[in-house]
Amino acid sequence: MIWSVAPHDPASKSQLAVIPHREGFSVRASVSPDGSYLAYLSLPELALSADSSQADVYLIDLTALAGEPGAQPVKVAETMDYNFIPLWSPDGGLLYMRAYAGPEFLNARQTIFRVRVFPPRDPAVRTPIPTPTPEPGIEPWPGPDTTVMSATVANVLRWTPLGFSADEKSMLFLEERGGTSGQTVVGIYSPARTTEVDALYDKAEDAWYAAQQINKQAADEAAANGQPPPELVTPVPTPAPDARLVVPLSEQSVTDASLSPDRNKVAYLDQTISDEGDFVISTHIADMIEATTSVLPLTVLSPGTQLAPCWYPDGRITMSVLPSSGGPGQMVIVALGQSSITMMRQPESGYDIPWGWAPDGSWLPVLHWSGTSLVEPGDGRLDMVSAGGHRMTLLEGSANAGRDSVVGWLKLPAEEAAG
Repeated sequence: MIWSVAPHDPASKSQLAVIPHREGFSVRASVSPDGSYLAYLSLPELALSADSSQADVYLIDLTALAGEPGAQPVKVAETMDYNFIPLWSPDGGLLYMRAYAGPEFLNARQTIFRVRVFPPRDPAVRTPIPTPTPEPGIEPWPGPDTTVMSATVANVLRWTPLGFSADEKSMLFLEERGGTSGQTVVGIYSPARTTEVDALYDKAEDAWYAAQQINKQAADEAAANGQPPPELVTPVPTPAPDARLVVPLSEQSVTDASLSPDRNKVAYLDQTISDEGDFVISTHIADMIEATTSVLPLTVLSPGTQLAPCWYPDGRITMSVLPSSGGPGQMVIVALGQSSITMMRQPESGYDIPWGWAPDGSWLPVLHWSGTSLVEPGDGRLDMVSAGGHRMTLLEGSANAGRDSVVGWLKLPAEEAAG
């Protein structure tokens, strides 16, 4: 069940959609930039597992009334990775997804796919994309290639799209490599916005039909002269996409990577070894303009495991710290390049894992655990925490209160602001 709820009044929630799914595997969803559509992953009954890249991708109109045609889910892709929630392009016309497939490990492929879900030239028009009807004797255009990036696992263990650049023309992603030269880096790929992608599609379509017209004319002339069919002309290749690596993050896997509000920095967790020989999970910041990385200093806090760094709208970092010595966790807001740290009000026990602030910085959804460690987390619930320290519970029970329970923030009038 998909709900909208005002953070300051959890009781006043409104049901937007009811989506059937396989028992034990809920849908994993993301809301479109304009808040009107929901893209979600659903695992079919015949799928082998959640890790088998057999999920179907559906689109549902959140603005349609129940019972209307627009309220019915529409499948837009299949055999995708259930573990990567679809990423919307900033203009809401494209969906980016991930898939992993192959019979043998080193020959298996890691692939990022892109699907155009709405006509690009008028984003306000939500109608199916028309299929052109070619002239008689001309093969129809096969359509755009939805593959963005693809590589064998021997070269790339995993790609994870992060978001989009400041100009929204490029997609930022993590590339994780394995083997003895393991490394995780941030890369940038273009074109990634509907306008530029469609420009390539238009060139490909024009080249296809131009070649088909030449082939048809040559075949007609050969037939008229009693000659064998001529060699076919192939379409001119379209310009190649541009993908490059920007900054290396670590020699190993990193977790909880998130893009800054200005889209020029990435916060992530990396595991290092302290001077005492202990493993330490700490927050790092990658600057994609300077192509540098640095550890976020938290010298005023007791040593501990840092969890789920996310960005406050003004460019500060919010994270939870679980003390090594035990005791309740502490959620903090840290200003980059300064010693300024804001301690957020915490319950007397347990710890929080933040999800992501509202665009105006008013509320933060957190997964609260009643326990004292990651090994024994205790009971879970989904809370809303305000910047001023107020806390309200939305959902009780760890099965329904995970970080994936939060789909996103809806862009509604100020008096109806909801998450």
